[in-house]
Amino acid sequence: MSKNVNPSLLLDGIERDGAARLVIGVPGAGKTEYALALLLEGLRRYGDAHAVMTVSGRIAADQLGNRVIRERGFSTQARPVTTLGAVAFRVIAASRASRNLPAPRLLNGAEQDMLLRQVMAVHMSHVIAGDECVTCRLLSEYFAQSQWASLIMDPSGSVAGGSTSAEIMARGISDAFISQLRDMLARLDELGVGPREEPSLIQSVAADSRLSVQWRLAFALRAEYIRAQVETYAGQYRLDASYLLVAGAREVQEIRVNRNDLAQDGPMRTESDLELPTLPRLIVVDDVQDITLAGMRFLEELHQSGTAVVLVGNPDEAVQTFRGSYPEYLMRRACSGPLNAAVVPLGSQNAGEPGKAADYAHVVASRVSLSIPSEEEEELPPAKRPGKLTAVLRSGMQISAKDDSVLSGLYRSSREELDDVVWRIKRAHLDQHVRWNDMAVIAHDNATVRVFGERLRRDGVPVRYSSVTRPLKDEPVFKGCLLLLNLPFFV
Repeated sequence: MSKNVNPSLLLDGIERDGAARLVIGVPGAGKTEYALALLLEGLRRYGDAHAVMTVSGRIAADQLGNRVIRERGFSTQARPVTTLGAVAFRVIAASRASRNLPAPRLLNGAEQDMLLRQVMAVHMSHVIAGDECVTCRLLSEYFAQSQWASLIMDPSGSVAGGSTSAEIMARGISDAFISQLRDMLARLDELGVGPREEPSLIQSVAADSRLSVQWRLAFALRAEYIRAQVETYAGQYRLDASYLLVAGAREVQEIRVNRNDLAQDGPMRTESDLELPTLPRLIVVDDVQDITLAGMRFLEELHQSGTAVVLVGNPDEAVQTFRGSYPEYLMRRACSGPLNAAVVPLGSQNAGEPGKAADYAHVVASRVSLSIPSEEEEELPPAKRPGKLTAVLRSGMQISAKDDSVLSGLYRSSREELDDVVWRIKRAHLDQHVRWNDMAVIAHDNATVRVFGERLRRDGVPVRYSSVTRPLKDEPVFKGCLLLLNLPFFV
């Protein structure tokens, strides 16, 4: 951890200027440890219930949360370290409780699938009955054929006897189509595309008839999905997990507006007249590069409501881009948007520093780091950007490539490769106590991955891999969903 970035001094700076902080460090620089130190300082400074840290996964959250509790000896929060979605859920629950409204509940995957099947089955019934609605016509235009319903049916089955029963047809819809439709709706939520943004987005693509159809169909299906949700769970407040951050941002905004109203009314109204939920005084976000646009909007609303925000991460380490994170854009927005974040470079623990040994793995990591460009316009060259691994290149040390820090192999046959890789995986677990979840096999095609997976399972190694074995172009739902999943987003 960098010795010149003291957590206490960093929080002092936030209290003085009111701006957020963006802490950027290279891989292995101790970013998570620094975020944890910030949380502990925040808990001491603001109270045990008023500081929280978020990470990208529940397993890491539980491990770090246990460390916080051991360090302090107690915690009034069930989870002082949690996920950003869980923080949004807390805010929503507290806000609704203060207004005596039903508590929020999350929809699970099976419930979402059921609702989406109901939506699609209604339109399939319309086609069979010859009574098409506006959405039916959009579907026909999108699929470029009137018999579009056959494209979304499971190829292994069919609707019995041409029945018009929506329930029977819902069961016959392809699982893959429903899964990708659900993913498309989740991406809209994660991008922060709500009903307010729909008119401007449709207008922006009005000149492109194809894109216009895609957007109008996407918004129509989402509106019907929401209506089905309200009707099915009447009297309840149900949310998709992907919608949590959107709903959380709106709740925070409403809380802020109510507070401002109280301040303007002066002695006529007090907080006891209108019980407002308490927002955190400090939120520390680790792995900020993996949050979505909706997550950034939630943080901006918290910041505008008085919460001190510290973001910790590195855009080169993002692993959630397939789920809607835009690392370089988010970090640029953190500095130029409402957060007005000041960049704080975290000291490197790279090879090349005094007392630290260098090996060939550091050279490989540095080359990989410098080969990752930014999708945003950057003023600095790659070697001068925060988060790039460059210390080993500046060290001038002679490094041998034969230090076993990076190994490569040239095998005479695929069988020899399979035997050696499997042997190395098992020895790493047994001799070096590396967890199974910390090891991965990466191959150029699914067939090779399947061969390794089957061999590892025969040898008693737990394996988890994708069930997708054929190219996307061969999937029967390709024509129906690929373009929906690639809907453009305009900022």
